[in-house]
Amino acid sequence: MVTDVRNRDDELGIRQDVDLSIVIPAYRQGERIQADVENVTNVLKEITANFEVIVVVDGCPDDTLAHALKCETRTTRVFGYRENRGKGYAVRFGFQQASGKVIGFIDAGGDIDPTGLEGAIRILNESGADIVAGSKRHPQSKVTYPLLRRLYSAVYQQLVKTLFGFDLTDTQTGLKVFRRSAIIHALPYMSIDRFAFDVELLAIIQKLGFNRFAETPVNVNLIFPSSIGGVGPIVRMLIDTLKTASRLHALRPMELPQMRPTTELKRRG
Repeated sequence: MVTDVRNRDDELGIRQDVDLSIVIPAYRQGERIQADVENVTNVLKEITANFEVIVVVDGCPDDTLAHALKCETRTTRVFGYRENRGKGYAVRFGFQQASGKVIGFIDAGGDIDPTGLEGAIRILNESGADIVAGSKRHPQSKVTYPLLRRLYSAVYQQLVKTLFGFDLTDTQTGLKVFRRSAIIHALPYMSIDRFAFDVELLAIIQKLGFNRFAETPVNVNLIFPSSIGGVGPIVRMLIDTLKTASRLHALRPMELPQMRPTTELKRRG
């Protein structure tokens, strides 16, 4: 059962022994998910002793859930459901289970080096940002990326900048960390289950007044075709993006408390 977060204050739902929650949405990963969890866990151990990994298996057409369940420990929780609902739904589901003062996500599959989470947390602490997004366009990023995907991404980011005015060069990379207050207040307004969910989440957070955005470099090695390939998913992504812009531009600023953190997540050592 998904936890109802609509009536939570910023501090409610936080377990005192959890500083950092990272969600890993997974679909058709098979045994690869075990390496993903191990790699992410090893990075988080260097950031804080008090972390949790939340694996959400988004549909069960293969043995991904069985392999994920082998990873369950005191710090790793695994959830799964039968029907594939989309990455956005999976991340949202994971957010609803999260207890940390800082909440984030990283894609499964190993395309994104999880060491990028260290830099994201450091920037979150040092800049006082509400959200830190991994960016393939950061000057320090190292990216192996098909040319056609680069073209799609550049056109889409220009559209997003025009519609929402985000102070970001990349909204779609699957590594982001957030202040808990931003996520908890945004969750009730989220509805997109698939590829445009990043933009919807960022737009809602900005509308709520959590508008301090920052970027972090990432190492990305995307050499295989992506699930976003094909005309159909691209069209649906564009439609969802335009619907989000229309819906949010029609709303007055959401009157929710802009609760700021009183402590920061300290690095180990």
